[in-house]
Amino acid sequence: MRRRLIIGLILGIGFGVSGVSGYAQGDEANVLLNNLAKNFEKLEQFSAEAVIKVDVDFIKIKDRVIKVRFEKPDKFTFDSEGLTLLPKNGLQLEYLTLISKGYTSILAGQEDLSGIHTKIVKVIPEIETEDIVLAQLWIDPVANRIVKMKTYTKKSGSYLIEFKYTDHPFNLPDQTVVTFDISALTLPAKVMSEFQPQAEKVKEGPSTARVIVQYRNYKVNQ
Repeated sequence: MRRRLIIGLILGIGFGVSGVSGYAQGDEANVLLNNLAKNFEKLEQFSAEAVIKVDVDFIKIKDRVIKVRFEKPDKFTFDSEGLTLLPKNGLQLEYLTLISKGYTSILAGQEDLSGIHTKIVKVIPEIETEDIVLAQLWIDPVANRIVKMKTYTKKSGSYLIEFKYTDHPFNLPDQTVVTFDISALTLPAKVMSEFQPQAEKVKEGPSTARVIVQYRNYKVNQ
């Protein structure tokens, strides 16, 4: 009961909705998310190579190629060696699992992005143990795919993901660009000691980092 009251306050204050219009917005949000989920109904698993380019102002990191794998319903694994500075959530295409679990959602507006008319949906996971506290999705209602996603987490702060696609049958992205505040991450002692002069800059204030992930050689349901 207490959780329902908290969610009600968030929806009432944070989203600015009430009464019948709130229910209508919730219904439309659910339709958008259900249509999004249909893209993945026949997606049992996939593997791919991910070319990762990191843009952080205080350190130079070589591009890396890692292997990623997803298995239904929510198992995502990848070789994380050397990815200490990155928010792991941003690399896991977590929308695949977010929309497959219980959530509260509501329509929160519309926005044109690079010529694509998107509808904005805010999602609160119902599972309290999830790291994600709130996600905001910019959904292309024609292609039924996510164009942009802003995620708020308990452990990694917030981060923004932008998606680019070609004509993949399951609407899997060809590229994602993750933007985040690296000062919100906990840097391991090894990293701090190896790059102490530069790493000290992280403590001085927000330091924006961008990670460009290019996916290639998809193998789906094999």
